[in-house]
Amino acid sequence: MATIIPALPTLRRLTLAGTALGTAFAAGVVAAGGFASTPPPTERLTPVASKDALHAFDDCRELLDWYLERNLRDVGPYGWRLPPYTVMGDGMTDGVRAPVPGEDLADSGAVAPQAGVRSSVGSGVAAEPGFDGRVGQENSATGTNVQEAGVDEPDVAKTDGRLLVRLAGGNRVVFTDVAGAVPRELGRYRLPDGLTGQELLLVGDHVLVTAATTVVLVDPATDSFSPSDGVDRIAPELRQTTTVLDLDVTDPSSPTLVDEDTYSGTLLSVRQYGDVVRVVTSTPRPDLPWVQPGLQYDEREATARNRDLVRGTTLADWLPRVTDEDGTTTTPDCADVFRPPTGAGDATLGIFGEGVHADVAPEIVALATDSQVVYSSTDRIYVATTRSSSGFWRSAYGRITGQPVPPEPDDVTTQLHSFALEDSRASYVGSGHVTGIVRDRWSLDEQDGRLRVAVSLRGGWGATVENGVAVLVERDGALAQVGHVDGLGPDEDIKAVRWFHDFAVVVTFRQTDPLYTIDFSDPEHPRALGALKISGYSGYLHPIGGGLLLGLGQEATLQGQLLGAQVAVFDISDLTDPRRVDKLSLGQATDLPAVADPRALTWLPGARPGTGTAFTIASDWSRGSGSEPVRFDVGPGGALERRELPALPGAQRALPLDDGRVALVGVEGVRIVGAR
Repeated sequence: MATIIPALPTLRRLTLAGTALGTAFAAGVVAAGGFASTPPPTERLTPVASKDALHAFDDCRELLDWYLERNLRDVGPYGWRLPPYTVMGDGMTDGVRAPVPGEDLADSGAVAPQAGVRSSVGSGVAAEPGFDGRVGQENSATGTNVQEAGVDEPDVAKTDGRLLVRLAGGNRVVFTDVAGAVPRELGRYRLPDGLTGQELLLVGDHVLVTAATTVVLVDPATDSFSPSDGVDRIAPELRQTTTVLDLDVTDPSSPTLVDEDTYSGTLLSVRQYGDVVRVVTSTPRPDLPWVQPGLQYDEREATARNRDLVRGTTLADWLPRVTDEDGTTTTPDCADVFRPPTGAGDATLGIFGEGVHADVAPEIVALATDSQVVYSSTDRIYVATTRSSSGFWRSAYGRITGQPVPPEPDDVTTQLHSFALEDSRASYVGSGHVTGIVRDRWSLDEQDGRLRVAVSLRGGWGATVENGVAVLVERDGALAQVGHVDGLGPDEDIKAVRWFHDFAVVVTFRQTDPLYTIDFSDPEHPRALGALKISGYSGYLHPIGGGLLLGLGQEATLQGQLLGAQVAVFDISDLTDPRRVDKLSLGQATDLPAVADPRALTWLPGARPGTGTAFTIASDWSRGSGSEPVRFDVGPGGALERRELPALPGAQRALPLDDGRVALVGVEGVRIVGAR
């Protein structure tokens, strides 16, 4: 349930210096290198469930007291200051590793799992587990290549096969009839000014547009708090909110706005489950009219007054909230707010669920922590927060010297929190953790009630990176680890992970591309089965059926120097002997945006498993051509052939239509081509 309050609190000032320092310090820590030493794998990855469980609050008074007690310590003479922990990003950086004398860097060919690969049952190769790769993964019903079947994702263009909706010019939604041979524009809708990062969902006869909105909290030219605090300002202070517009497109020639919701905080995730849409945001600490040292106050007096400002806040200042077009604000009930026992961070994450056609307040559950990674399965949302808990001295040292202190292995922990989904409601299930960094949402996967996690350990002082995969299950209100494999790609970075029912493929890279196959047929005893060492790497892997994978990435020299974009086909029908069967290079100064954003790929299966056509976008900066659509046909045995497409400068997407046709979407319009 949720609490409805009449209006939003007035937006006030925010000092962002601590946040910026925290982000910069986190990036430096992550980029510093590997760990000096690593504990045994069983000690490193096994979570202690009792230490991870989230705690609910008995009443609203207890919740507010917790916010105050937790955050007053972070108030200084200039407002919020850097907390004694550091939130970390994904930490995946490119680099070149020096060759190892005698190392075999053959261009292709399978090798046994490398020395150092450890699992809970050893690294021996056993019989191949069951493999069902007969069908390639197609796009969602609205044309988007998504992570989970049945869970749609927003994109810059959507189609139901007849109506195509796209964003154009940054502030227009364009509706096009694509049922015929020639696209025909039906109508347009102009979005409000000031929106950025627009994307959309197509839900029946509704289009939901999501966007970020930047709010100016303090303008130096009109700052009502100056000059009494003695501080001169030269730049505005900003805060980001999230806007969701609901357009009724029953008549695409005349779309109408039926709802406009404003969510507090930065948008982390939007997912559609049938008629239910879930929005996940991260709401920072309150914006307050901070007193700062100057003509009127010294640092001690400024700190005392700033702490009084915090003590004067209400729950409405702290909780995630959504405000509709009538100005009615909804916040979570206090009983639906949870906190971790330690390392809460400086933001509150909100999970909002609402039926597209339901005229009721959204269901909200909140988690008093920040997050970098949100993964949605068909019936769960998992929140991952990676942080360094190395103590205030590391943060202070980084602020003073500009040089971060690399963490020790035990400093870096990713907490994982599970929420069950039913209708528009999300309910907390349990928590666990792994030691290390979870790169992104593609590093997480749920299968048969088990959470599988690809994780990297890294640190400093010239030590190595180490990668592994852990399996966790929901047990007695916790996510408890039941199996793991370590030692994948020492001194390499995870570049891609693809999950299947009972196995996974993990790609790491620094100088060459080890492609590992991991057997999960016994989830409590996963093991590495095979490895393929080749030049370059695949940053995105797509199942195309017939035991084949399509890999998009970069070609590289044997020393790790990148040579431009490439497309490859891998045969993984025998997991103990993965092979690359073909590849195509696009040339130097090229890249494939789908490596970073898989929504830019469309796969159309052929008549035989493992055959078909891939449409995607390529950039060739040597010719200054920007983005152009490209097509690759995969024939029998995985043979690759590039086919020409009409030029479409500023190409963004290729969306499947009826009868094997494809709509090429660009900033200048839509073109329809045949896939056969």
